[in-house]
Amino acid sequence: VDGNHDVFGIYDYQTKHNQSDYYKSQSLSQYQLSVYSYLIHNRNYTFIGLNPFDFPSPHPPLLYNARPTKELLDKLEKTVQTVKEENQNDVEIVIFNHFPYFEWKFGPRSSTGKNFNQIIKESDISLFLDGHLHPNEPQFMRHDGFLEIVGCDLLEHQKFSVAVIDNGRFS
Repeated sequence: VDGNHDVFGIYDYQTKHNQSDYYKSQSLSQYQLSVYSYLIHNRNYTFIGLNPFDFPSPHPPLLYNARPTKELLDKLEKTVQTVKEENQNDVEIVIFNHFPYFEWKFGPRSSTGKNFNQIIKESDISLFLDGHLHPNEPQFMRHDGFLEIVGCDLLEHQKFSVAVIDNGRFS
């Protein structure tokens, strides 16, 4: 997923699309919300990657907070519901994106009237992985039944964070 420094001042998604072969295989909708499902040790895991960016994108500091569109919130809500139904609620859902949970407080609501935090709380996710804060050490926070991990940054602290699934547990 991209961070705010990866997308500021880009005129349109086609410009972003042409930056690498990875983006060339994705539509804007796929770029904004990507889903990856895996069976690991007889357990279903679904990873949902979020890029809450729209184009043209502003310059900093206007990209300091996540600003999802109504369409992205609708798609997230529907995606989580579909994943849970397909797995009869027997699935670990992991959200990964650039912005910490508390940075998703702006923007519209979904068609059902929910903001991002309400959607996540009701989604019964297991883990929320993000960055943005550039901490020297990983930061761990508990929210409404899930764990948030803010990873280290490579640029300022020459560290990076790795999350693994070991014997059915996140480490």
